[in-house]
Amino acid sequence: FFRTGDYRNGRFPDNSKGDSEKLNYFNYGVKGGLNYGINGRNYVYANATYFTRSPYFRNAFISPRTRNEVVPGLTDEQVYSGEVAYLLNAPNAKAKIGAYYTKFNNKVESRSFFHDELRTFVNYIMTDVDKQHMGLELALKAQLGFIPGLQFEGAAALGQHTYTSRPNAVISRDNDSELLASDRTVYIKNFYVPGTPQTAITAGLEYQTHTYLTINANINYFDNIWMDFNPDRRTEVAVQAYSENPNAPGDPDEAVDQNSQNWTDIIHQEKAPPAYTLDIALRKSFKLSGKYYVYANIGVNNLLNTSFISNGFEQLRFDYEGKDVNRFPTRYYYARGINYFINLSFTIR
Repeated sequence: FFRTGDYRNGRFPDNSKGDSEKLNYFNYGVKGGLNYGINGRNYVYANATYFTRSPYFRNAFISPRTRNEVVPGLTDEQVYSGEVAYLLNAPNAKAKIGAYYTKFNNKVESRSFFHDELRTFVNYIMTDVDKQHMGLELALKAQLGFIPGLQFEGAAALGQHTYTSRPNAVISRDNDSELLASDRTVYIKNFYVPGTPQTAITAGLEYQTHTYLTINANINYFDNIWMDFNPDRRTEVAVQAYSENPNAPGDPDEAVDQNSQNWTDIIHQEKAPPAYTLDIALRKSFKLSGKYYVYANIGVNNLLNTSFISNGFEQLRFDYEGKDVNRFPTRYYYARGINYFINLSFTIR
C-alpha cells in the first residue's frame, strides 16, 4: 500500500504530491482445532492460531494529511491465540466453560489531536506496542424443576487485557517536518486495555406460562472499566521540570516528587466504579381468529435508572508546566438511564 497526494503542500513541496514509498508485506496465518465428544451430552474443544498482518494504513504515515513520510520501524504484527472449552448439552441444562489467551506483538497505534499552544494537529504514533488478552467465559441455562416453566440463565466474561511492553512514540506536527520526539519511551506496561468492561456478569430468571406469556428479569454487573489514557502522561517529560522539556520554554521549576499524590494522579490509570443494572421483559402471543396472530414484546432496561460510567478517555492535552491533571479533565461516557421498547408484529399462518 502507499499514499497518493493529490496536491503539493507548500510546507512539504518535495514530499506531499504523488505516490509515497511502496510498503510491501507478506502475511500468512495457520490455525487448527480439536473437538472431542465425551458422550452425547459432554464435549471439549481446543483451537489455536498464529498469523501476521501488516500495519493499518492509517497508522503507517507520520502525518497522512500533509505528506508521504512513513513512520520509522514499521514491521508486521504477530498474533498468537488459543482457547479451550467444555460444553454441556443436556435436555434440561446447557453450559459452557472456556478460557482464552491472545498475544499481540509489534502493533502500531496512532492518535491525532489539536495542540492549543502549537496551533496545529499533532500526531502521536506508538510503535512496538504489545498486548495480552486472557480470560474466562462461562454460560449456563437450566430448567428449575421445582416450578414448571421456570429456568435460570446466566453468563460471565472475566477478562484481563493488558499492555505488556513499553512502546516508543514518534510525535509530529502537520505543519512542520521537524519531529517533536522520535524515540520517546511510554511507560504503560501492565496498563489495562480500555474500551469495554473487562468484567461483565448477568444472571436472570425466565418464566413461561401455558398461556404463551414469558416473563424475564436479569441483573447485570459491570466492573474493571478502565479509562483510555494519554500516553504522554506516562513519559519522563510529563513529570520532569518544565524547563527540561526542549519543546516547552519556561522558567526553571521542580520535577514532580515520586512520593507525592500528584505523581500518582499523573501516572496511574483511572478506573470507573462498578455498577449494577436491572432489566425486565414480557413476551406474549395472541391468536385473533383463524390464522391471524399478534406477537408483543415489551421491555424495560436499567429499571433502577442507574447512572454509571461505561467508558471514557483522558484528553491528549496536558498541563506540562503546572502538572495539574484537572486542567484538562477526563471525558466520560455514561450508560443510558431507564429506557423501554415495545415491539408488535402481525402474522398470518
